[in-house]
Amino acid sequence: MALGARASDVMWSILRRALTLMAIGVIIGTAGALAVTRQMAGLLYEVRLTDAATFAGAALLLAVLAVTASLIPAWRATRVDPLIASRANRGPM
Repeated sequence: MALGARASDVMWSILRRALTLMAIGVIIGTAGALAVTRQMAGLLYEVRLTDAATFAGAALLLAVLAVTASLIPAWRATRVDPLIASRANRGPM
């Protein structure tokens, strides 16, 4: 924001990073869940091994949690005074 970015730009930058990591996690998690369904067949009652609704529901729940968890830091990043942030991140001289 000290270089002219708007608050919405800062928020979307943080959310974009979080959504990218979330998408990677959902893809890897879904692939892993599909891989272990045969071992879990005895634990699933009245649910097919590759039930699309179950996989979609779990992915949607994780996506909502990821967005909710990243909204708070994104909102806080837009509230930081740029002058104070630039002084705090000066580093060693």
